Amino acid sequence: MAFDPVYLVAFIMGLFSSFHCIGMCGSIIGALTLSLSREIRLHKQRLTPFVLSYNLGRILSYSMAGLIAFMGYDGVIWSGWRCPAQHSA
Repeated sequence: MAFDPVYLVAFIMGLFSSFHCIGMCGSIIGALTLSLSREIRLHKQRLTPFVLSYNLGRILSYSMAGLIAFMGYDGVIWSGWRCPAQHSA
């Protein structure tokens, strides 16, 4: 099986995006958690619905963005358009 550089690029992008998630998502959930009352923060059972709803919203948002991007890509593929880099010499 031949080496496909697309997989390497996808892997590297995944690594770099994890830093984005730590910086953005981590600080947002930290700020949202600290805005709750102290009695909610100290009890995991009371804190769980807030953290769960944030993460569920985040996952659904990224899924919808991926779906919209895929629909646009799929439309490009079905139209027959090809990137100039894909044309054989």
